[in-house]
Amino acid sequence: MPRSNVLKSLFALVFLFINGPAYAVDANCLAPDKHEAVTYLLIDRSDELKDVDNLKQSLVVLKKMLSNGERLIVGVSTGKASETRVLMDMVLPKKSLWVSKLKIRAGEKKFDDCFKKIEEEVLVQNEKHSSSALLETLRVVSKALESDSSKTKRVIVYSDMVQNSASISFYKSKVVDPEKILKQVEKEFLLATFSNTDFHVAGVGTGVSDKKARSIEQFWRKYIEKSGGNLRFYGPVLFAS
Repeated sequence: MPRSNVLKSLFALVFLFINGPAYAVDANCLAPDKHEAVTYLLIDRSDELKDVDNLKQSLVVLKKMLSNGERLIVGVSTGKASETRVLMDMVLPKKSLWVSKLKIRAGEKKFDDCFKKIEEEVLVQNEKHSSSALLETLRVVSKALESDSSKTKRVIVYSDMVQNSASISFYKSKVVDPEKILKQVEKEFLLATFSNTDFHVAGVGTGVSDKKARSIEQFWRKYIEKSGGNLRFYGPVLFAS
């Protein structure tokens, strides 16, 4: 291998080690159009992703939940809110008498191709993060949804929901006190605004005891209610409720 190629490979490895994987996001998958509803899928890449089947099944359910004319944003959560990445931002085409069938089919194919591309991307866990900034990232998500004029809004989170950042960590204590942590969230200005937004949470229940998992669930129920949202589902695999 030429010396220049060796240097390029070494640079790429160093970049990957420092910054994590650089996603080659297709610009065609970041093209939001006119829409009537919006769903933000947030995938927690700080998880070990021990059960890939749960995520795969949840993605199948998600696609069935989407309506024609609905915008889908797929974002990635890591150890820092500033590292939030958007992998997909598209609208599932809506059938219309004013739009040709060929154009609608082309739009549907484009959406399907991008969804498949993102699915392949997230089903491989090749990242390692020492922290999990879920609360911080959800504030970013809330601001993104605030700028969307849709009346119908939905957030789907795929994560173990174990917050672990410098501000608030569920790992540091054996007991998670929902009320106490919620007060701390408000004190740290980490409470987001999700007015009339439906929440669906999947991927939970791994890495902690059943007792702690129940306490964590109670916290998130209180957090979502306090933020103005509505928790529709909370479990290991997404369910179209």
